[in-house]
Amino acid sequence: PVAREIAEDINAKIGQGVPGNTALISIDGGSGSGKTTITEEVSKYLSEEHGFECVVIGMDLTLKNREWRIAVEKLVTGMKLSEKEEALVGDLKNQIKPREPYLDEEEMFFDNPKTLGLVKEVDEWRRSDSQSHDLTVPDAYIRGEAERKTAKFPLKKGMVIIFDGKYANRKELQGYYDLRYRLHDAPDRTAARFEIRSRTLNPNDADMHIVFYKMSMVPCYELYDSRTEGRIHGFIDLRGEDWYMKRSPSD
Repeated sequence: PVAREIAEDINAKIGQGVPGNTALISIDGGSGSGKTTITEEVSKYLSEEHGFECVVIGMDLTLKNREWRIAVEKLVTGMKLSEKEEALVGDLKNQIKPREPYLDEEEMFFDNPKTLGLVKEVDEWRRSDSQSHDLTVPDAYIRGEAERKTAKFPLKKGMVIIFDGKYANRKELQGYYDLRYRLHDAPDRTAARFEIRSRTLNPNDADMHIVFYKMSMVPCYELYDSRTEGRIHGFIDLRGEDWYMKRSPSD
């Protein structure tokens, strides 16, 4: 029902008029909150009930180099770094205090200028006379893939384009979207999902990831959530048995 309600919102927004008849939507939420599942369901309802073709662009594409991220996680969680890892982190070795909360995940782990460039590129295209566009993301992180690759998204006018990511509603991105959504799920459930994903994809580093999740990923997202909540159109509450969407009072 929540996904269908979002799809109906998007359909109504397109009916009111969006640039190039192409809607840009954002969905964010903490790590393990279920963004991928909700986004897939929204896309399904948009396709089956409203006839829209959807493209989902995951903002994890702009995560920085995994070796560097692992080295920083080791610093934060108090683990010993190899010589190569020490060289990767450079001065951070003296700046990060082991086993203390690390609140720079949002700024340091993602290539935010690259993310902004992608959103701007899509928005500029939809406002142009061109009917199609190939969005190319070089050196992209793709979950589950051993190597970074070039990701490509063929776009055409009349689509619904959903940007899905933990920090998809950063201040500099908000103005490009037609509708902005945020997921709130129960902390115990998001932690369990994150642990399952970590042990499945990266079993050798899973224990460290789980500690880092608590020391950095959760508190950093909580700060971001409180800082950016003022311009969210709909909050999807998954914390209880009955899921629902709460609309922004200013919407």
